[in-house]
Amino acid sequence: MTTPLPVLASVPAFIVYGVNHSLDPTIMFTSLTLFNMLRLPLMLFRKLSPVCVCVLRATSNLGLQ
Repeated sequence: MTTPLPVLASVPAFIVYGVNHSLDPTIMFTSLTLFNMLRLPLMLFRKLSPVCVCVLRATSNLGLQ
């Protein structure tokens, strides 16, 4: 499920950018690289957010918050 995320994120970005600007290969390849670099942090954020909710719930149950 997370493998097509850079492609799904880059297509709308290219469409929005291409409306007002010309798309050079340097801009396209640079942005594809940046979207691909964001794949791992997005996967980790998706796995980390439920853990943060559980930590907040546990600390509120203990009365620490």
